[in-house]
Amino acid sequence: MREIRLTIIALNNSKWVSKFLDLIENTFWGEESSIDGTTNTIFLSKPYPSGLRGTNLDNWVDLQKRHLNPFNNGNTHVFRGANNLCLWFSKQELEGTPETALQAPLPDGLHYVKGKTFLYRQRWKDEEMLVCETLSYLPDGAHFSSLADFEEKGRAWAHQRKIDQLSITPAFWACIVLVVFLMIFAFLGGAQLANLRTSSTLKSEEILIQDKLGGKLALQDRVQRAQAAKNGIIQWSLANASLPTSLATVIDNVVEQTEWHADAIDWQGHKLIVVLRTSELDIAALVANLESSGAFDTVSIRPNSRAGTWNLEVKVKDA
Repeated sequence: MREIRLTIIALNNSKWVSKFLDLIENTFWGEESSIDGTTNTIFLSKPYPSGLRGTNLDNWVDLQKRHLNPFNNGNTHVFRGANNLCLWFSKQELEGTPETALQAPLPDGLHYVKGKTFLYRQRWKDEEMLVCETLSYLPDGAHFSSLADFEEKGRAWAHQRKIDQLSITPAFWACIVLVVFLMIFAFLGGAQLANLRTSSTLKSEEILIQDKLGGKLALQDRVQRAQAAKNGIIQWSLANASLPTSLATVIDNVVEQTEWHADAIDWQGHKLIVVLRTSELDIAALVANLESSGAFDTVSIRPNSRAGTWNLEVKVKDA
């Protein structure tokens, strides 16, 4: 559980997600954090322990707030970073968020920063402030930058948004899953409804067209089928060989040996295929007789997959 929460915190602090969450924060809450630049604070950064689970992380944070505070009645500002817990302790009440929490993250390394009232020495790593000390003077040879410049260049690195606190709760993600499910359901339902309406419209148009053109379409279909049959008869009559003549030659040669039993006859172009059913046929004699008839270019016969049947195939000679 701790690893999941820390992953969510790191994701919330990433550049693009952070901008999106800022937009949501301003839309729903719209509260700007006031900046306290006059109260002196003590800053501590402490890494998360590796063995915490569940609510133990919250208990550990509360423990750090109580035991690390050097003031008896002081005030504490807390920020849960991606890698460390950050704490600002003050002797008196804070009048807003500490100014060093609302500055933009700095590059890794040591920096001297001038705030509204105080001068700070800061150490940064991975866009998190690890050390922030208040100085009474600037060391020799050191150069400082204005904290106001960093506030204008980017989002506050330790701004604790309300949505950040919500995003680490199970109820928040349950709501997110529910919203996504409802959006998908609404999208699929809308698409299905649109398909049904389109299908119904097309069906109605089809029925209307059939009512208007039904008689004409039926007559046109009969004419086309009759023309196709006529063309087939004409093509057959013009062919160099015909089915009746070729089939008669095959039948004559078969019945010389046994009764004629044909399970199937296929005629295509000049090729005739007959599936013969017999157990008394002299295959060699039949092939020899058909070849000697002079009507065929090729004659072949082979067993069929069904027992007692043969596939006889002849290629008719061109006239």
